Amino acid sequence: MAEDIHENLQEVLFDEVSRIAEPLRITVVECAVKRGKNGITLTVVIDMPGGVRISDCEKISRMFASRIDVLGLGGLENYSLQVTSPGIGRELKSRREYEIFRGKKVRVTLLHPLDKTNTKRDIVVRGELLGIEGETVSIAGEEGVLSIPFSSIKRTKLDG
Repeated sequence: MAEDIHENLQEVLFDEVSRIAEPLRITVVECAVKRGKNGITLTVVIDMPGGVRISDCEKISRMFASRIDVLGLGGLENYSLQVTSPGIGRELKSRREYEIFRGKKVRVTLLHPLDKTNTKRDIVVRGELLGIEGETVSIAGEEGVLSIPFSSIKRTKLDG
């Protein structure tokens, strides 16, 4: 039950910060809610064409904090708000992020080789993320476009 309330709060906050960010051409990548000893920490990760500046984080932080206060959500009387950029080594956490970071350089670690001739333990593919369609992630690498089954991916990180 408490987990359902936590997930619902996270969804409500994600929707609210997205409404604020969208007119500014800012994409909300993630909105996480973590409960700790000192209250709740809200972490919002944003991205935008051309990159995120400190002033963008400050603007979203001010606007979102004001919105949270107006909403009067129970349990958010004592919270800390952090607004950040994705960072150059961010690990993609959801299928949605494969679309958000389309066109970015990535490093994909596979669970197993795509072909049986490669016996390396950790297989790494680097290239430009072209996106995800259905169960397939497309990467433009040195050897052309690779189609990688989503289920074969151990992790994907932004690569500079």
